[in-house]
Amino acid sequence: MTNLWLHLASCCLAFKLLRTLGAAAASALFFSLILTVHPIFTQAVTWLPARNESLLLLLAVSSFLAFLKFLRTAKPIYFLAHLLAWTLALLTRENAALLPLVCLSYLYFLNREIPKAKILAFLGSWLTLGGLWFWIRMMVLKGAGQVSLVSYFEAFRNNIPTAIALLGRIFLPAQLSVYPVLDNAKVAAGVISVLVLAGSFWFYGCRDKKRALFGLSWFILFLFPALVKPHDSFTAVDILEIRIYTSFLGLGILLSTLKLHDSSRVRWEGGVLRGVAGLILLLSALASFSHSAH
Repeated sequence: MTNLWLHLASCCLAFKLLRTLGAAAASALFFSLILTVHPIFTQAVTWLPARNESLLLLLAVSSFLAFLKFLRTAKPIYFLAHLLAWTLALLTRENAALLPLVCLSYLYFLNREIPKAKILAFLGSWLTLGGLWFWIRMMVLKGAGQVSLVSYFEAFRNNIPTAIALLGRIFLPAQLSVYPVLDNAKVAAGVISVLVLAGSFWFYGCRDKKRALFGLSWFILFLFPALVKPHDSFTAVDILEIRIYTSFLGLGILLSTLKLHDSSRVRWEGGVLRGVAGLILLLSALASFSHSAH
C-alpha cells in the first residue's frame, strides 16, 4: 500500500508541476493520469525496490516547485525547502544530482530576468551540498573498484538504443518486461515514436517552443545518469523500464505545448480529444492490470 500511496502522490505532484509551468488543465490532468495508469510504471506500485523512483519524483518535483516559489516570492522558507527536498532526493537516487541543471535550464529557457544574486545563492548552495554528497558517496563506495572515464562514455554509447527503446515503450507499450531486455523490435518502435513525435510538432505546431525545449531537457537530464552507468558487460542491457519514471514528466511538459485545438492545418474538437484521451487511458489501465500479473 505504501508504494500505491507514493505513486498517487507523485501523480498529484505531476499535475501541480504541469499546471505551474503553464499547461492547460485538461492537458495536465491527462498526462498525470497517464503517469497513474501507464503499464510501464506498474513496477512503481507492484515492485518494492522501485519505491525509490516514486520517492525521487516526489522529492525532485517538490524541490523544483519550491525553487519556482522562491523565484516568485523571495521568501527564505522556499529556498530552504528547495535545498532540503533536493538533499533528500540525493539520498534517494543519484539522478537527483542533475536537478540543479534542470533548474538552470528553466532559467535559461523560461525565466532570464532573475537577479544574479539569487542565481549565485543557488549556485553556492548546490555546489556545497552537492560536493558534500559526492564526498560522502565516495567514502561509502571506497574499495568498490574504480571506474574509468572511458567506461562512462562506452556505457553511454551502448545505452543510446536502450533510451530510444524506452521512449518507444511509452507510446507503444507492447512486450513490456520487468527485466532489462532489449531487441531490434523495441528499438524500431522507439525510432518510429521519435519520428511520429517530431512529425506531430511539424504538422500541428508548437504553442511555446521555450517550454517545449525545457520539457525535452527535463527528460534528457533525469534519464542521463542511467545512460552513463557502467556495468560489467557492455553487451548487456542494464536499464530497467521504470527508470523513465521521473523523466516522463519532461514528455508531459513537451507534449502539452502541441497545438491541437488551434492548429492552422487540422483542429481537434474538444469532444473528439476527450474521447481519444479516454480511450488511451482505458487501454493503458487494462494493459497495466495485465502487466501487474508479471
